[in-house]
Amino acid sequence: MLTPCQGCELKDPTCRTINCFFRHNINGLYMLQVDSHKIIHADVQDLKRAVKQYMERKPKKKDPINQPPLLTRPLTVFTNFPQEVWDKMSKNNNKRKLAVHLLTKFHNHNNQNQPIATCLFNNAQETWGCTNLTWRTTTNAALTLYAFIATTLLPGTKLEIISNNATFIKLIEQTNIVEPYKMALLDKTDYPNTLRIIKALTLNIQTTLRLDKEVKNARPPDQNIAIDLIPHKFLINNYVPAIQSTPCLYHLKTTIKEITKIINHLNWKKQNRIQNWTNTFSDIQINLTLNYLSFEEKLLSLHTNPTYSKLKSFKVKLLANDLPTYLILHHRNLTKYPNYLCPRCRSTPETVEHILTCICNSSSLDSLLCDTINTLASELSLPTTNLTDFTSAFKYLHITRGLPLGFITAATMAPFLNSADKKKYAPALHHLIIKLIYHELWLPSRHYQHDTIIAAPPPLNRIPHPSPNRLDPLAIQTRVLDYIKTGHSQHNLLYD
Repeated sequence: MLTPCQGCELKDPTCRTINCFFRHNINGLYMLQVDSHKIIHADVQDLKRAVKQYMERKPKKKDPINQPPLLTRPLTVFTNFPQEVWDKMSKNNNKRKLAVHLLTKFHNHNNQNQPIATCLFNNAQETWGCTNLTWRTTTNAALTLYAFIATTLLPGTKLEIISNNATFIKLIEQTNIVEPYKMALLDKTDYPNTLRIIKALTLNIQTTLRLDKEVKNARPPDQNIAIDLIPHKFLINNYVPAIQSTPCLYHLKTTIKEITKIINHLNWKKQNRIQNWTNTFSDIQINLTLNYLSFEEKLLSLHTNPTYSKLKSFKVKLLANDLPTYLILHHRNLTKYPNYLCPRCRSTPETVEHILTCICNSSSLDSLLCDTINTLASELSLPTTNLTDFTSAFKYLHITRGLPLGFITAATMAPFLNSADKKKYAPALHHLIIKLIYHELWLPSRHYQHDTIIAAPPPLNRIPHPSPNRLDPLAIQTRVLDYIKTGHSQHNLLYD
């Protein structure tokens, strides 16, 4: 038996025994043999090799790393946390009653309009600004800045907020009236995770809100911070979806809808006819064209008027270049429609362009255009200008160059003096023009049929259908990243 030496530090004090027992890390032990005469038997060379191997395997002491100080849990919700700004704002906000002007606007940054939220307290002269790295909207900037301000306030602070952002005020009011045990109600809002964070940070703060759209802050902020919220570092008991490893701040239903819009937009642009229009016509006003298409009746309305439905169908077929003229029907079915000539003049193939200029029309296209413009101008009491230029541009685009009827370009906007009136009344003007073409030119041409006695012209060669273009997954990923960066997916259907 081994007996402990006097002053032994290896003996385990928790082992209350007479003999010497101590605990040791087994990784550094080497087994020795001891006989009954207390003689140790060991291979000295093997012992040296064991000691050398242990020393090589023993981890070396690393130099201490200067790690940043650990933040409290509410502060971990921010990316690139600005400690100096937070300390300065906390020192300024150590009052029990505060008022702050929290304003949003767009400011020019690298030749781009970037949303920014600024705050100015009643007890300080310095202005702080906040911008986002992702989901850049004025509302998100205001919510992020408000959450940052809430972390600098003392419990029980009475805070008055004056803002010019109505959406921000509405969201905060909805958050304030929600009880803590009914937090699931916030999941139905536009920024569910952000509002959950704000609700948790402002439970001990008495907030009053006031909307003032006239208040402005003309000067730039004295100090600007670029931060985002990381909801999953704070909401440990709530699911936070992510897109491309970026936390999604919007409602999941809204996000899925926006991504679907992106995919549909890319599929639309990949069509051969769309690419043809893009390369051929560079000044199509797609927003005005869509307004014209849904003029007097929305495309997705739950009820339809039969009178307007026929006209709407006519407008859609014109835009798609799919109006059932005899040439189109001939290409669809050579046997059923062997004759593709105009049944009235029997001189040229019947196309949309020929219907507009056929010599058998009861009215000329020029007179129809002039009558429509003059009628609209008299109803609106607006003076007209450059009627001849409008008529020439209309005929050149839709007859000479073959642009489908219904597309509005910069040259075919309403011929009024004021530029705002040109855009405002362009959809109504083109709606009236197409309506008149439908009743005066299209419907009368459908009353004529081909005479079976007259021999049909030789059949035309079938137009080959181009192969569809496949959508590149990289294009979807690029657009989704743009959506994350800008916070919206509103794209021009033809041009970006």
